[in-house]
Amino acid sequence: MRVQGVVLQRFDNAVISLPDSGGPQNAELVPAPLYLQAAGYFPETPFLPRALPVYPMEAPPVIRHGDPTQPYVFITLDDCWDPELTSRALDIARDERIKITFFPVGAELQKTPALWRRAVVEGHSIENHTHLHLPLPQFTDDRIRWELAEARRQLNGVLGYEYPQRFMRPPEGAGIPDARSRLVRLSQAAGLHIAMWTADSKGWHYPRDGSARARDFVLGNLSDHFTPGAILLLHALESDLAALPRLAREIHGAGLQSVNLRDQLHLPGQKIGNGDPLSTCPEPLPDAVEWC
Repeated sequence: MRVQGVVLQRFDNAVISLPDSGGPQNAELVPAPLYLQAAGYFPETPFLPRALPVYPMEAPPVIRHGDPTQPYVFITLDDCWDPELTSRALDIARDERIKITFFPVGAELQKTPALWRRAVVEGHSIENHTHLHLPLPQFTDDRIRWELAEARRQLNGVLGYEYPQRFMRPPEGAGIPDARSRLVRLSQAAGLHIAMWTADSKGWHYPRDGSARARDFVLGNLSDHFTPGAILLLHALESDLAALPRLAREIHGAGLQSVNLRDQLHLPGQKIGNGDPLSTCPEPLPDAVEWC
């Protein structure tokens, strides 16, 4: 629906307005009860977010943001050196009803195969962060190809089948401004698109600190980016995991839900069905939402 040059998209749990001339940064999301109250309706009981279809969009070669007209954000978790921290992340995701897109280091996967099988069973996705987490622009094309292929081979060995990875994230985001064309070319040749981020938690400033100070630091770096389509970068660190439960609840409280990157973003030529939504996002727990 268009009203005075603004596109309004209505979902069961939210209304998104996007000016015709705007981009993702101009999208505005309003929780449905507030929207209804402003229109003169006062529901007796607050609405809770419901599982909604996720409609696909084609991913660009370098991804920094998803679709600003759908009420979803993407929580991504990198590296995963410590299995105990990764296991905690899965526990939090289960309890808070969020989905995580993991970018683990390939060389770590064989150490805990059951952990990564659990991640897939519980509906998360596992993408490519190279095998040894090295600064890719410093290496030859052949070495970069090997890094991507070996990380994928390790994951397939852990899962026992060929897992369809769709995205890669260069370690530390290294060299993207200077080596973008080369990394894009090599990634696309491997059937992958480069997934960057909208906002960085910067939890790596406090890697072993799970205190309230570290938690609030992480939330402070992300809280201005709870907008439709935002890709949030976290790592499997004490600081980021300390913030993750509240992060999930604040996302839900903003009328958003967290889904995998692959739920919304598809690669050119990827078969996604006959115009049907790719998937349905999980329902947040009722006590995680405060609408009014």
